[in-house]
Amino acid sequence: MVVTLCMMRCRKNILGRAGPALGVGAMVLALGSSTGCSLLHASPGGVLTLSGADGSHTFAPDYSVAAYRSVDADTFDVYLSDLPRERLTNHGDHLAGASGNLVHVHIFLTPDAGNTPIDTTACNFTVRHLVLASGTAEAPIMGLYAGGGFVATSGSLLGGSISGAVSAASERLSRSTPGFKDLLGSASLSGRFGAPEDEQLADAMSGKLELLLSSLPVAAKDEAPKPAPIKSPVKAPRRAADAKGEKADEAKK
Repeated sequence: MVVTLCMMRCRKNILGRAGPALGVGAMVLALGSSTGCSLLHASPGGVLTLSGADGSHTFAPDYSVAAYRSVDADTFDVYLSDLPRERLTNHGDHLAGASGNLVHVHIFLTPDAGNTPIDTTACNFTVRHLVLASGTAEAPIMGLYAGGGFVATSGSLLGGSISGAVSAASERLSRSTPGFKDLLGSASLSGRFGAPEDEQLADAMSGKLELLLSSLPVAAKDEAPKPAPIKSPVKAPRRAADAKGEKADEAKK
């Protein structure tokens, strides 16, 4: 649902040119200032901070494993995690008992001044953020946060590395296992990341994410509401005079 809203916001901004159109360089500086650091992230990983709407809770994992793969000239999948690399690349490891994060940033439109909106109110990426809260080997406790917003990118997307900065993107809990406690509610996502082009590692992280997501139940609040039962129309009671009239007509026949 959050992803759908993000796509709708982006489509409106692209077609309507809503919001001020900044150059990519200006946006990079603005986002770098808002995240408190430079957009460029030299080493793989980064920090993306989730802040609750009321400001009482923040969550800022420090990602050390990162990779991206390109789909086409405008579409890229970036994967970030603070879990051990060897566990992410082990196909037989289902991350039982693990505690950490696995993030998928899907960039579906690269910023291009003059052709696309360059503004934090636009939307050019979606995000899926899986939080693993330990649990047991048989029943891991997990929660999936989903959302989207605008990411300003730097570096050569087709040349081996990518850096990005995010400011005030939206996320909220989408699905979770029983026992997962959501302390953030409707949250805001800000920060920066860097990732090398590594299709093998990206495929491994993608496979691990999809494997874990396949075991997540659908949250009750995301289920479509059941339609109300159709009631048969209630006939109004006939008056005694009408009944006598009908009987008299039948007798004449």
